[in-house]
Amino acid sequence: MKRHATAFTLVELLVVIGIIALLISILLPSLNKARAAAQRTVCASNLRQIGVMWYQYAQVNKGWFPDCLEYGGTWEILTPQKKETFVQLSKMTSGKVFYCPNALGFSPASKEGGDATADWNNQINTGIGMAYHIGYSIYAHNGNAIAWNKYFSANGTSPTRPSIPPPRKTKDPKLVELPLVMDGVQKFLPPNEPFVTWAYSNHFDPRTRLPAGGNTLFGDGHVNWRDFKEMKYMIMWSSNLDHERWW
Repeated sequence: MKRHATAFTLVELLVVIGIIALLISILLPSLNKARAAAQRTVCASNLRQIGVMWYQYAQVNKGWFPDCLEYGGTWEILTPQKKETFVQLSKMTSGKVFYCPNALGFSPASKEGGDATADWNNQINTGIGMAYHIGYSIYAHNGNAIAWNKYFSANGTSPTRPSIPPPRKTKDPKLVELPLVMDGVQKFLPPNEPFVTWAYSNHFDPRTRLPAGGNTLFGDGHVNWRDFKEMKYMIMWSSNLDHERWW
């Protein structure tokens, strides 16, 4: 008996394509949420590991946490000296722990490859010395090279800028309340960027064009997530109002 080959009609093909598109539209938001949650978890784990390094450093430095201030350290910057110190302390083979999985790198290598950890091997000139970009903001205990500590610890008169001194030693009181290292949440404006952008913030959400929030490592070693809507404007980078930081 002769059999005739069958094929999809155009209508059937369009129905199948429509069903697939519908399933994708239903599943994609859930997949994005799961991916963001996984990134937050990895980020929090990174910060806890950094906290272990900070305590390892303190054990051999009379209880003092690292200040990272040689010629302009802190913020998202490690000097070569401190980088080598942490490499030796933790016996790390890469600097992955210093980068949020949702961070946008600063060096050309990191932007081309889409991987912020490429910054680990690319020195930058800070104007007062060579250093490395990292993916977290270090809240050091000595007077910061620029301004963060000034506003966090000495500008408590403003309701949006509470006084939050950084922990100095492992025996400082209220370690549970004092931040050590945190996700960078920042807004750049012209002339730093041709347009207003939050894209250099960790956990930037491309759908809303805003950060989702950020993790913070506190002095006692615990890590806490804070939604962006709960954050406060902390400092302005310069008198040109071209760079804001939030926490």
